[in-house]
This record gives sequence, C-alpha cells and structure tokens, in this order.
Amino acid sequence: MKYFKVEAKCGHVKRNKFTPKSFYIKAKNGKEAAKIARDCPRVKHHQKDAIQSVQKISLEEYLLGKKAMMNDLFFKIHNSSEQKRLYTTMDIEIYKEPEKTKYKTKRDGQNLRYRKLLKETDKILKGGFFDE
Repeated sequence: MKYFKVEAKCGHVKRNKFTPKSFYIKAKNGKEAAKIARDCPRVKHHQKDAIQSVQKISLEEYLLGKKAMMNDLFFKIHNSSEQKRLYTTMDIEIYKEPEKTKYKTKRDGQNLRYRKLLKETDKILKGGFFDE
C-alpha cells in the first residue's frame, strides 16, 4: 500500500462556494486514492473538478496528516446546526465556484414543426381545404 495526499473541494459552506481540504488516504495507486476521496463525506461528489490534486507522500507525512484531519474542526462537525453555531470560531478559506458558461440549445425541431404548420395553414387559407 502507498500513501497519498488528496486535495479536494469540500462543500457545505455556502451556496456556490467551496473550501479546499486535504485528505490523507492509503491506496494502491493515485486513481484509487482520488476515488476514495471523492466518496468521503463533505466532498463535492458531483463535480468533475472536485479532486484538485493527488500527491504521493511518505508514512510520516500520512500519520501527521491524519492527526491534523482529526483535529480539524471542519471534519468534527456532523450536522448543519452545529456547523452554523461554530462558524464564528472556524477560520476556513472559502472560495467562490467559477462561473459556468451556459450554452443556448438549438431549437431546430421546434422551428421545423412551426414551418410545417405555417405551410398547412397557408394551404387552408388559399382554398386547398375549403372547396365550393
């Protein structure tokens, strides 16, 4: 087994914001360590860029990191009311999520239906439907 330090975006701080936190994980390779970190509580699971970096570390760094994680107030809190009460004592870095570009979808299908309907109404109005 190897030891890894995984930097991940953690949530539950505010809407559209995150705080970067380090997770110290024991795994076979970096890819597996990233997968384990993504499944940890408080990590933004559904974002593609939730895992920011994966570094291989030594056993000493791993043990020191685990101890630091256990002492971190962010990981000790288990519910939102406790979190709101302790936010004043927590000094964590909060960053805003980068704006995502919104692409306007093409509406070709709707335009084609509209054009077909126009042609049919023109036929009806020109007398193709009402014969005397």
